Amino acid sequence: MFYTYILFSETLSRFYIGSTSNFEVRMDFHKKAASRKFTGKAKDWIVFLLFYSSLPYQLPSIINFNLI
Repeated sequence: MFYTYILFSETLSRFYIGSTSNFEVRMDFHKKAASRKFTGKAKDWIVFLLFYSSLPYQLPSIINFNLI
């Protein structure tokens, strides 16, 4: 399954858009990101919006996200 997601940080007042095939692992990466990485600049990221696709490849997840 592929996921396209939007995170929000109140500290930065910024959104982050990403996609992954393993949402739990990717969220763990964001929580532990080094400060030089964009999501490492804040520790208060929340999932603002989450789309997923059961198709076995990434493109439909991203296309669905862009169409909505």
